[in-house]
Amino acid sequence: MVPVLTLRAKADLDTNPPVTTLTIGDPKYVSTTTLVIPSTPFTLNATDDISKVNYTLYRVYNKTFSWGWVQHSSNFTFTPFLTGYKNGNYTIAYHSVDFANNTEPIKNENVTLCRSYDNLGDLTGNGEVDIYDITIICVAYDSKPGDPSWNPIVDFVPDNIINIFDVVTCLQYYNNKHK
Repeated sequence: MVPVLTLRAKADLDTNPPVTTLTIGDPKYVSTTTLVIPSTPFTLNATDDISKVNYTLYRVYNKTFSWGWVQHSSNFTFTPFLTGYKNGNYTIAYHSVDFANNTEPIKNENVTLCRSYDNLGDLTGNGEVDIYDITIICVAYDSKPGDPSWNPIVDFVPDNIINIFDVVTCLQYYNNKHK
């Protein structure tokens, strides 16, 4: 019974909302956008020093698709793009609420999903393989895991080096438009 009273007393004094951070795991590539693949993990971590976090909400959406809000009562890791998503730009919206009912403003993180086996080479998610996709490969050219320019998403020939084989693989689809 004492912990409940202590929690209520803390909640009465708490006027600040929780703070939630989103961490995008590997593999990913960050340039003007964050490119992810289906298995890229996302971790939501919420903190509140006074009344503690009650729950965290998140949703994934774009112009043509929207999950409803999903609620969790603790920090967690999820892989939202494992099934059913097409290449393209998505927004992950999230926020948390504490036990004093303080609600954090909604935060948004934009990512581009590259399902390389669906639309090989369309790294920007714009529906076609174009010069922008080739540029992403060129930035990573001759890199290996651990190098600053390493981008596992463009390692189309999975040999842990970005080389001419990856460029040629992508160029095979140049000017192809995808739905």
